Amino acid sequence: FSIISKAYPGMKICTQEGDSERGIGVTGEYIPGANVYEKDNNIIASVIGTVSIEPTPSGSKKVNIIPKFKEIDTIKPDDIIYCEVKRIDFKSVRARVLATNTKTFDVIIEATLTKENSRSYDNDRINLNDMFRPKDIIRAKVLTVTQNEGSSVVEISTEDNELGVICAESELSECIMTPKSWKEMECPLTNVREKRKVAKPDY
Repeated sequence: FSIISKAYPGMKICTQEGDSERGIGVTGEYIPGANVYEKDNNIIASVIGTVSIEPTPSGSKKVNIIPKFKEIDTIKPDDIIYCEVKRIDFKSVRARVLATNTKTFDVIIEATLTKENSRSYDNDRINLNDMFRPKDIIRAKVLTVTQNEGSSVVEISTEDNELGVICAESELSECIMTPKSWKEMECPLTNVREKRKVAKPDY
């Protein structure tokens, strides 16, 4: 089958005229499967998740929703995951989970990194803005996975030396920077260095 879109409860996956919000198709060309229902000639999502189109033996196409929680179930404590930093405040970093070593994610799964879990020393003197910036890609270890109705959060750590920022853009040039030390990266265009909690290269 193929995964082609994201969905939320009430979203029209297919319509009679074929003008669904995601342009997936005309209702008559598809049959409803898991986590969708048909109403007024529309196929509508009933959960948050990812749309998949599955061929059937009869030749028709079945629309299913892979629930968001089903995807987060693949993330376990002690897993190494990759995240994009979204926002930073005094106490924590909020990020979006992009992938594990074996799987990428199309649905939004939020990860939280606290000051206490960002490094293993001088926690009382940590300034998270000196370690991470929005759009940074980080390697982290999963501590806990919490699921509540309508949301899920992965708590992560970057304490170990091999964890931290693996890819970052220069704020001035937007070029991809190169690591220069465990706490600095450098723009190849301007040679300006910026502070980061740099992950030790895995070679």
